[in-house]
Formats: sequence, structure tokens, C-alpha cells
Amino acid sequence: MSVISTPRRVALEPKRTTRAPGKRVSTARAARRVAKRRSSITVPVLLFGLAVLTIGALILANARQMQIGAMQRQLLDAQSSYATSVDAFTRAAAPERIATAAGHMHLVVPQTVIQIHQAPLNVRLAPPRFVGGAAEKSRVVTSSRISIATPAPKQR
Repeated sequence: MSVISTPRRVALEPKRTTRAPGKRVSTARAARRVAKRRSSITVPVLLFGLAVLTIGALILANARQMQIGAMQRQLLDAQSSYATSVDAFTRAAAPERIATAAGHMHLVVPQTVIQIHQAPLNVRLAPPRFVGGAAEKSRVVTSSRISIATPAPKQR
């Protein structure tokens, strides 16, 4: 007889289950059912989260557009007030107004007053014409009147 004996097999008590003794649920089918339950919960939650994010982004974009509109209105108001002040300044410095003021102070009596809206900078304007015996003489020195001294040749 051997000293080492094989372990005895003990019959385990049967597990108590709520299902009928003849029905078995496979583990793969149970895993599929659990996964289906999880996906049926997560998909609506994800869709709800995306809808909330989309609506929030739309609200932020709308608020930004309103800020841009307000800034454009402020810019247009500033440009309008600037244009008004420039117009008032140019009317105060208009040639006919200056000629009228000078005539009232007995400084000059111009023959005509010409409004020049635009004048190119590379074209020389004619000197003004005054009533009286003053001679017209241009005080503008052009490059053709300037005498250019040529240097003497170097001697070696």
C-alpha cells in the first residue's frame, strides 16, 4: 500500500439559480447583451454631449458677430465725425473764404478765385495774379536755373 493517496472527490453543492434548471445562458451571449446595453446608453449620451457643444459654439459665434457689428458701428461713427471735422477745416481754409477775408481787410483784391480740387505734385502751378502794379516774379528755383560748377580736371 502506498503512503500517498489520491484526493477524494467531494461532490459540491449545486449553485442556486433563478432560472429554470433546463436553460443555460452562454457566456458569449451574456457578454453581447451587456455590450448592447452599454452601447444603447453611451450613444445617446454622446449625441446629447455633441448637441450641447454645438449649441454652445453657435451661441458663442452669434455673440462674437454681435461684438463685431458693434465695433463696425463705432468705426463708422468715428470715421463720420473725422470726415465732418476735415470738411469743416477745409471749408475754413477754402480759397474763396480766404480771398473774401483778405478783401475785407484790404490786403488783396483777386481777379478770380479758382478752386483746385486736385493738383499733381510734379506739375508747377502758375503764380497768382493780383490787381495792381506788382510785377510777377517766381521765387521758386528750379533745377534748370541752378548753375552747376564743374570741377577742374586733376593735374598729375
